[in-house]
Amino acid sequence: MDKYQRKFYLKLFFYLIIIGILGYFGFGFVKKTNNQKNEIQLIKQRIAEEKEKFKNLDEVQETYDLIVANKNKIDDALPKTEERGEIIAYLEYLAAKNNCSILDFRFSEVQGKTKKKTKDDFQTLPFSFTITADYQTFLNFLDNLKKFPRILKIDSFLIEKDNKNPNLLKVNLSCQAFYKTENQ
Repeated sequence: MDKYQRKFYLKLFFYLIIIGILGYFGFGFVKKTNNQKNEIQLIKQRIAEEKEKFKNLDEVQETYDLIVANKNKIDDALPKTEERGEIIAYLEYLAAKNNCSILDFRFSEVQGKTKKKTKDDFQTLPFSFTITADYQTFLNFLDNLKKFPRILKIDSFLIEKDNKNPNLLKVNLSCQAFYKTENQ
């Protein structure tokens, strides 16, 4: 081998080594880039999951804010005491508003007690009353009774003709008002 061939092979050898080294590091860079792409996809997926959690948290916060805003209505609908006077006053107000008369009002006794415990730890206050009204006035009274601020259940009602005035109805309603117990 002459001097020029030797130089040529030596240069070729060094070029091959340099290309090999660059190839090794270049392949490693490509491999790292693919790993980084996978990591970026995982991070994007985690970000999407966290955004969904925040969306759910926003919905929970809206529900909580609605409950807090309506707390007074909830407390009115389910007070912590019987509040008999408010029940009587509201029914008298409805009767006057609808031009009908309450003839009889009484809180019922249940096994010697006026209150009855429900399975949900609420107390019920049974009561009944009789009103006289014509048919349309009675329907208006019932429609307004639906707007009663307390949770109220009408167990039964009995409609009869009024003995004194045949144009009027005599309606006996049996109801229950609910309230929370003290241990809630």
